[in-house]
Amino acid sequence: IDFTAWLATLNRRERRIAKVLASGETTSAAARRFRVSPSRISQLRSQLKRHWEAFQGELLEPAVG
Repeated sequence: IDFTAWLATLNRRERRIAKVLASGETTSAAARRFRVSPSRISQLRSQLKRHWEAFQGELLEPAVG
């Protein structure tokens, strides 16, 4: 697992948010810290998760019918 290499693929703000969330910060606390809504942090968390999975080659193919 190369967390540092993955972080380098993110822009500065995404990198800061990813580090805060990885440290265990709650959605609400991260939202206050970055002056966005908790909903936005939740969206970013999902985007970062997908990005991490793609970086690790772990994206699963969608299930077929």
